[in-house]
Amino acid sequence: MADIIDADEFFVPFKGQTDPPSHVFNWTYLEEWLNRKLHDGSIGTRGPIEVTYMVASSEARAEIREVADFECDGTDDEVEINSAFAEAKAAGLSCKVQLSAGGFYVTDQTIVDTAGSGWLDGAGEGVSVIWYDPDDWPATTPVVDVVDTHGRASNFTVEEESGCP
Repeated sequence: MADIIDADEFFVPFKGQTDPPSHVFNWTYLEEWLNRKLHDGSIGTRGPIEVTYMVASSEARAEIREVADFECDGTDDEVEINSAFAEAKAAGLSCKVQLSAGGFYVTDQTIVDTAGSGWLDGAGEGVSVIWYDPDDWPATTPVVDVVDTHGRASNFTVEEESGCP
């Protein structure tokens, strides 16, 4: 069921004006509303996220690695990340792949590709870090490639590290 939006919610009285009432658009409220809708998957995707997979870094705490759906070993970590998306795609599901805190060491592309809506989400910029070796990486190839029509990637950092495993 679609949300019914009261347009008046997005307007606030202009400071110091009471007669006649003058209103300005409340961009902050709109941004918060859109962020909530994007987060719960009700807009920006073909529907809500149907499954979430946790991918744990080799550097994650033991209790995080224990409950993760996929556990990276610190080498070719794109294999585990891509496997989560592949599993969802095979089942015809839209999915969110949640990265734990820590480093993910890749030697090939991480591809956000599901059955129409994929989301690669980290634990925060500088908290979840995808490392790659620039000496071994083709210049025109993105480290993370979002191929879904409604796919997205957020809350992680991509960094260079020479000699990356």
